[in-house]
This record gives sequence, structure tokens and C-alpha cells, in this order.
Amino acid sequence: MTNNPLCLLDDRGRPIVELKTRLVLWLEGPPSPRMARDLYDLYMQRFGSHVRMYCSTAPGSGPRQWTPGTRHSFENQDLPKLRRFTTWGYGLSDGQETDSWLFMFHGARPHSEKGRASFCRFDFPWDVDPMLVHELALEVIGMIPFRSGSGGPFFQISATSLAVSLDRMYAWARRYWGIDAQNLDVTMWHALEGITGVSWLTLLGGYYLERFPEAVEEAQAVAFAWQRKQHGLLLRVEERPRIIDRNRNEPLGGYGAVARALLPLQVRSHEGFGGEKWTADETLRYLRRFTGG
Repeated sequence: MTNNPLCLLDDRGRPIVELKTRLVLWLEGPPSPRMARDLYDLYMQRFGSHVRMYCSTAPGSGPRQWTPGTRHSFENQDLPKLRRFTTWGYGLSDGQETDSWLFMFHGARPHSEKGRASFCRFDFPWDVDPMLVHELALEVIGMIPFRSGSGGPFFQISATSLAVSLDRMYAWARRYWGIDAQNLDVTMWHALEGITGVSWLTLLGGYYLERFPEAVEEAQAVAFAWQRKQHGLLLRVEERPRIIDRNRNEPLGGYGAVARALLPLQVRSHEGFGGEKWTADETLRYLRRFTGG
């Protein structure tokens, strides 16, 4: 693994903001035990050697070591009880501070969290083979219903240094347009209203395919490649992901073309990501960067 070119560490060597790779899908509803098990089995089959610990997404939960015993308990007790009590999701990771691997799924409660999107996400080191992410995305959209999703390079922010992290992400995101700036805790309240934008991999579920057929057809025509699976469409905007350094005036290429086609699908408003820089206006302008803001 080579040195990460965009990684700011604190004085204890923990990342404040870090370039990584992510696949995230916004779901139509909270994952059922069956859906969670299908996703878990897929992840373990492909990347199980990276799992060292796991944790419930319920508030106040702490990580547990991943051992043969805890794995048996997770598969035979925890997953079948998903959504029955306080736990509506889990995260499995390698426990590394930087360049970490993570699989997480979390369900929003339909009544107390109405309007909030459920999701599953897969985080990888920044230099993972992007085609590995492409192949995983195709498998996932052939397996589960979803609303939308994205895949490619992104900036990972830090919960322990959030304000500094968000401001640094803002500075880097203004320069490197091909790297997604994200704050999932904010976007989960908007992900059911529209797509947030275009990434190297842009995923559209049946909801959008049925309602925006002309826009989808145009996006397919200008994308580098596309594939339909049982539950939706994967648009690959260019052959490989690009960082798109605007200081070097690098062209928008397929990112711009697909974004213009999918503009009718995009959110019309979005809460600010947070920090001093990411106001609501600045956040929406960033999300629309490929179409002129």
C-alpha cells in the first residue's frame, strides 16, 4: 500500500480527514434480518478476512472482538433479532485507524425517524482496485431493493475532530471535484428526496427508473458503461475514477455529462454538512458542481 496523498492526521496519528473509497446504497426501508444476512454473507465471502471487530449501531454500543464464538453468536442470535429491540444495524471492520475496511448497515425506524433513509455502506482503503468496488456494486443491486447509491473515492471525516475535519474537507473538495465530500449523518435525511449527485459509480433503483425514463436513457447514452440488474441500474460515468483537480483545469468529462442528464433527479435542497464552511447553500452548490451549481 502506498502513502495516502490526502490524509490529515492529528497529533496522535488519527485521521482528521482521509481519502478513501466507498460504496453506499440508500435503501427503501430498514434492512430485514434476511436482507442483512444476505449482505453479510456476500461481504464475508469476499472480504471476511478483514473483519476483526463488530459493533451494534445502537447508541452507546461498544465494539467487540470478532472471534469464532462472537461470529457464531452474531450469525445465530444477533442478526435474527435485528429490529426487534434497540439494534437496527451493525458495523464490521478491521479496527484500523487509517486505510480501514468497513461494512455497515443501519435501518431508520419508520415512525420515530420518518423521512430518514436506511443504508448499507462498504468502505475501503483509498488505493483499492476500483473494479472490485464495481463488481461488488453489481452484486448488491442484483440482491436488494434500493433507492439510489454511489461508489468511488470520498473524503472520510472524523467524529472526534468534526469541526476541523469538515473545514479541511471543504478546502479539498473545492479543488478535487472527483472525490465525494460526504456527511452521511446529514444526507440520510435527504436521500429519499432525490439523488445527491453523480459519482464514478452512480446507482439508480426502480423508483427513479420508473419516474424519470428519459433522463435515465440520456444518462445511459453518455456514460462510459451501464448495466441493469434485478433491482436497478449502475452507471459507470468513466472507465476509471478521477480526482478532477480543478486547479489544473482538468475536464469534467463523463461526470459532467451524466450529471447534466440526471439533474431532474437531484435533490433541490440539502442541509449543510456542518462546520464553518458547509452552509446549506454551499453544500447544495457543491452537490451541483458538475452542472454549474
